[in-house]
Amino acid sequence: MKLEKLVKKILTPAIISSAIFLASCGGGGGGGGKGGGKGDEVSSYLGPAIPSHVVSEGDISDYSPTSGTIYFSSPKNFNVGDIVACDINSKTPDGCLRKISSMSADKKIAYTQTETLENVARETQREIGIIINPRYLTPSNLTSSVFARGISPQSIGLHDFTAAGSASFLGGNVTATGTISFNSGFSLIVGARNNLENLSFSANFDQISSLEITALSPLNGFQQTVKIAEYNFTPFIAGYIPTPVPIPIIIKPQVEINLDFNGSVAPIQTSVTQENYITLELEYLYGQWNTNKDFSQSFAFVAPSLSETLNIEAKIVPRLNLLFYGIAGPYGEMSGNLDFNSNSQDWSLYGGLEGKVGINMDVISDNLDFFATILSLQELLASSGNGGGGGGNGSSTITDSRDGKTYKTVQIGTQLWMAENLNVGITRYQDSPMTNDGVLEKYCYNDDVSNCDIYGAWYSWDEMMQYNSSDNGTIGTTKGICSTGWHIPTHSEWMELISSLGGNNVAGGKMKETGTTHWNSPNTGATNESGFTALPGSYNGFEIGRIAVFWSATNGSAPYHTYINYDSAKTTVTNNTNRNWYSSVRCLKD
Repeated sequence: MKLEKLVKKILTPAIISSAIFLASCGGGGGGGGKGGGKGDEVSSYLGPAIPSHVVSEGDISDYSPTSGTIYFSSPKNFNVGDIVACDINSKTPDGCLRKISSMSADKKIAYTQTETLENVARETQREIGIIINPRYLTPSNLTSSVFARGISPQSIGLHDFTAAGSASFLGGNVTATGTISFNSGFSLIVGARNNLENLSFSANFDQISSLEITALSPLNGFQQTVKIAEYNFTPFIAGYIPTPVPIPIIIKPQVEINLDFNGSVAPIQTSVTQENYITLELEYLYGQWNTNKDFSQSFAFVAPSLSETLNIEAKIVPRLNLLFYGIAGPYGEMSGNLDFNSNSQDWSLYGGLEGKVGINMDVISDNLDFFATILSLQELLASSGNGGGGGGNGSSTITDSRDGKTYKTVQIGTQLWMAENLNVGITRYQDSPMTNDGVLEKYCYNDDVSNCDIYGAWYSWDEMMQYNSSDNGTIGTTKGICSTGWHIPTHSEWMELISSLGGNNVAGGKMKETGTTHWNSPNTGATNESGFTALPGSYNGFEIGRIAVFWSATNGSAPYHTYINYDSAKTTVTNNTNRNWYSSVRCLKD
């Protein structure tokens, strides 16, 4: 959504008319103050309220961010319950926003607790509005950087930040060598009166990364995360709360880069280079959360040569944090994945991209924290069977003309399958039954639409069939809820797929997405060599992560379905499921 449209949608006319756009578009991470640029002063004076105070460097002799204790240079006539804010200075470089719990007898020490912007708006009877137009982090705004041993900063191309080097795991048995080069930016809108009413956060990354994994000897069942770099940027004033002495709202941008590594290894060396662009958006509006994303990706790789069984998943994970008063706030992170699987006969190399967005509310609101994975992609780059290029015997995409969603497809034998679960229709809460009303309806796990974006939607059998009767054919003819040119696969067509993959005992492993990003550990036997990329979307409200369940169009004594478990490489086909339960749907080309 365009920023100007979002402003009109979530801020009142009074706030819009009083907004002063000082957090300008582009370039800087802010200036002004001692490292802070003046933001958007967007409120009005509403009368008497709880006293508030703003203290500066001359007022403070010391400050402990951990305990929240403020030591004053001279006695202060402050009282329990008063709000105290600190500006940007050498004693409080990230500012502070606190509420006094007690004062020392000599009035020179204030013992405080964290205060939230929402409470300040309520207790000072002010309206708060912040508008930070899109801005990018640049080296001129960098105040400090920290790198893990073996990692060092470099300069490459048009990207402003680059880290390169090697990190060792597991006593030096495994080495990850590579480079990450990136730009990052953000925008932010916040509005509050008595409560937090709206918040919009956008984070973007433009990144090139390369990762080479070298393992010296066999090792099973490990997981480790190493922070390889941290960049801290100049805190800036995003706006003011218009109390008699205006309270500055201070934000410190931070980017941290982690390397995640897990699996089991044998002697190996392999690498993947990725170029990704991703924008992650988070919106809160009157009690409802929404997410959105935009991305592009490309891969290059060096294929391995080996003959032992192993499973490696390695991720370079940059994360952008906007820390209110240096403590907490919204964040976005992306991860570029290398995922390698092999047994004594076959191997598969995958590249992946994942996007997560969330917010830690500690300094903003009393609302619960929010987190969502809004993008999760995996692409088969190469395998011992096909030499690379997309999974199974060939892959492509289709676009559903009903809503513009794009789905990956995969050719497996003579069949062309959707390689993602269907996600079409109007979202209904799970306590609202689907009905034959001519409207396509869907459920999302935990009533959270971001789960539909990842795992696809759930449908009752009748809704999926669009209230047609059982299709018992060798080749299905029931379009149901599928797009034009596609149909609901019959029991016979599911059995043909399973047979083409070697039968029930092994087909599930060949159909499951690899790794444990979505599947619970151990995700037994998962190779995804078919390119089907089954995700553990579960069914009927049960917890995701353990099982994938797919409807068929055939109804015997009950509808047939196929399921795959996290702890088995098997597929199970049965018809013991109530047609009013809800499961995932895959469509098959006519």
